[in-house]
Amino acid sequence: VEICTTKLEGSDLMLVRGRTRFPGRLSLLHTWRAQDSHDELCTILSNIDPQFVDGRTVSIVSGKPTRRDGVFNMIGEPELPFLAIRWFLYDAPWPVWKRDLVALEYNVMHEDGSFIQASMSVDVPECPSLEPAGLAVRAALGPSGYIWREVGDNELELTYCIEIDMKGSLPNWVQNTIAPEQALNAARIRDNLFKIVAGEQLLNKAGGKLTSQVAMLDIAAGNKQYVNAILNKGDQFRYEFMTKENDIGLSIEGVDETEYHTMRRFPPDTLHTGVCTASGGPITFIWDNSYSTWTAKTVYGRNLIVTKAGGADESKATPEGDAADAAGAGAGAGAGSGDAAAGAGAAE
Repeated sequence: VEICTTKLEGSDLMLVRGRTRFPGRLSLLHTWRAQDSHDELCTILSNIDPQFVDGRTVSIVSGKPTRRDGVFNMIGEPELPFLAIRWFLYDAPWPVWKRDLVALEYNVMHEDGSFIQASMSVDVPECPSLEPAGLAVRAALGPSGYIWREVGDNELELTYCIEIDMKGSLPNWVQNTIAPEQALNAARIRDNLFKIVAGEQLLNKAGGKLTSQVAMLDIAAGNKQYVNAILNKGDQFRYEFMTKENDIGLSIEGVDETEYHTMRRFPPDTLHTGVCTASGGPITFIWDNSYSTWTAKTVYGRNLIVTKAGGADESKATPEGDAADAAGAGAGAGAGSGDAAAGAGAAE
């Protein structure tokens, strides 16, 4: 990553820019464009900024976010330009207080073909300062954001600029010392996209048949990660996932099939598949790495709604013949769970 810094005119604070290039096309950006759900926003930002704690969409000013189905697959492009007011909370090393900020975020496709996601601090009554409660100092974000541009055949250039005043009692020289670290967000986004592409190749090579978008989860040692989805009672969805080198635990709440209610450990380097039926209300995938003392795990997976309650069929997004396989997979849903026992020797 190329990192550049410069002093702002009339200020001692730095403007930081990070720039990187990597293989890919703008179609990869469906994850970053105009997202709205809390889970999606937090998953994205946790992957690219190690200091991120929490975030919310306060309101949508104009445009419409990317439309997704109950298992987060994109089913409709966003209406751009998209403007939303967001609230973010970031950690800080002790004894420095956490920082939060409220920003107006602007998503647009520029006439030159580049995608721009820009943000700047705003004041809104819905987000009062947390400082009186001793929880966080309100930072001030100047004009900042990302520019994605196709610069060649299957090559993307990502530029990230940030201008931020951490406020509080932090001296400017301290802020300027840590500011260049933010430019590495460009590298973390690049690496995240590399993993998603690698995960798609991994699932396809192992015999995966779903054509929905690949999701990637990093679960730290000793932790669990919860992924929520909302489906109607009777909706069926199909899943496939795998890990490399180390096993992972999984249980699923909110489904009719009771074999998923208890955590089971799934062996690595094996494609696990199944079909579940929504009981109605939220479905929670609980990815369990709490038994691991030292090793983080990465899960690559895809979900697809197979049949909607009432008979509507959404399986046409799968390859020909896959819908028939899915319809018959209900009896074999436990097969994905059952082969966990076979992987005992491969577990950490």
